[in-house]
Amino acid sequence: SDVYKRQLQARGYGLLPQVYGRRLWRDFVAAARPELDRPAVWAAAVEYLVGQQSNRAESQAAGLRSIDAGNTDTPLVTAIDGEYDAFVVECTSFRLAWTTMFRPNAAVWLNLAEDHQDWHTSIESYRAAKARMWRFQGPEDAAIGFLDDPVVRSELAMAPSKHRTFGLHDGDYHVEEGLLIGPKGVIAPVSAMARSLPHDITNALAASALMLESGLAANAAIERALGSFSAPRHRLQFVAEHDGVRYF
Repeated sequence: SDVYKRQLQARGYGLLPQVYGRRLWRDFVAAARPELDRPAVWAAAVEYLVGQQSNRAESQAAGLRSIDAGNTDTPLVTAIDGEYDAFVVECTSFRLAWTTMFRPNAAVWLNLAEDHQDWHTSIESYRAAKARMWRFQGPEDAAIGFLDDPVVRSELAMAPSKHRTFGLHDGDYHVEEGLLIGPKGVIAPVSAMARSLPHDITNALAASALMLESGLAANAAIERALGSFSAPRHRLQFVAEHDGVRYF
């Protein structure tokens, strides 16, 4: 099954199809007990089914059972046993500093500022704690970093997983002629976003990278999410427009 998983990765299948495929292959072998002198024949049949599941998963991407956890109202330890397809985790540095096994399929680092110095002993220890979001990843996982932050860029170079970058004008994920662009082309037009201030755009690029690199969503689902996203109250909240000027 490990060989089968690696072959799915080599063929460009995302995370969910890899999970489906490995599970389906194991179930098939356990139930049918086929003669494995020619496993490629059986693997090809199972891969066909995986492809069908992958297509269905992409079309239903917006309907995945997910939860935001971590540095939110729901601790990850509370959510982890729930029946969810995906966990969207805000990784606080306070927890990362102590973890020895946290391994996200895809993780994004937005920036490093002189913050939380009442808890961390120095900016260096704060930096080291945040870098642990990538420390236990494997080569098939994705480390995603903001290209314009030199500290993030430096730590990304040492991540053990595949590296992806994002930025307004440069990076694997960037903006070009009013379009959000990824390694495989257009993701969505900026005009599809409910709000498109500069930081909204870089956040959208980071979120798109997380979804695409983990295989959890396709472009169409991402575009729908960007159009319907509502920012938290009192954070650059729109107040009024007067004489063509919008006030937040």
